[in-house]
Amino acid sequence: MFDAHYSRRTFLPLTVLILLALAIMLVPFGASAAGSTPANRPSPHAITALPKPAVGTIMLTPTDTGKYTNKGFHNATNLNYLVGDCNLLNCYPPPNAHYRNFFVFDLGGVVGTITGATLVAADPFDNPPSAPYTLYAVQSSIAYVEADQRGATNIYHDLGAGTVYGSIIPADNTGSQTIPLNGYGVAAIRRAEAAQQQIVFGGDMPTPIGSNGYLFGGSGSSLTDVQLVLTVR
Repeated sequence: MFDAHYSRRTFLPLTVLILLALAIMLVPFGASAAGSTPANRPSPHAITALPKPAVGTIMLTPTDTGKYTNKGFHNATNLNYLVGDCNLLNCYPPPNAHYRNFFVFDLGGVVGTITGATLVAADPFDNPPSAPYTLYAVQSSIAYVEADQRGATNIYHDLGAGTVYGSIIPADNTGSQTIPLNGYGVAAIRRAEAAQQQIVFGGDMPTPIGSNGYLFGGSGSSLTDVQLVLTVR
């Protein structure tokens, strides 16, 4: 005979076990019973990996290029950036002159942290000696450097007397010269970027007058012959 009292004592614990099992099944997978965050959702205390900074390249074309003779002559309409000694008849004025050059770049509109810089300049014709070509800081105002000049030997000296921004032993017959800028050069570019203004680099190659050792002959047909390549993040 069926014993109702025995049935209640037997099935009550089974009912409790079933309810406990259902409760456990309702807890989201990957979470503890204390209500912790599901595994597919970040914990408020989890450490999230920071994204790596993006690295990019910005290429700037100069706003002006040019050269000065050791007599302080500069033609503002001539973009040629010959440097060194030139004793050819078309190296006027005068023949047997020594030249220093310059490059002007506008940092207005550049955004990002500049981490490196390289100047790349077309070099159609050259006769480089075993002498370095060096980029320098320039103290003269950019407007003064860019203007037509006669007898401005102070600018000629300024283009090769400041803080060194980079230096190379020129390669021969490569079609271009590449000058990596050092920390001083990069810092100067950063300052120009922060002020959103222009920067000018002077250049010199100390070849003796009469040696006919030069770089960048036939240059300056277009401002795009020169690029300032910036690495930014």
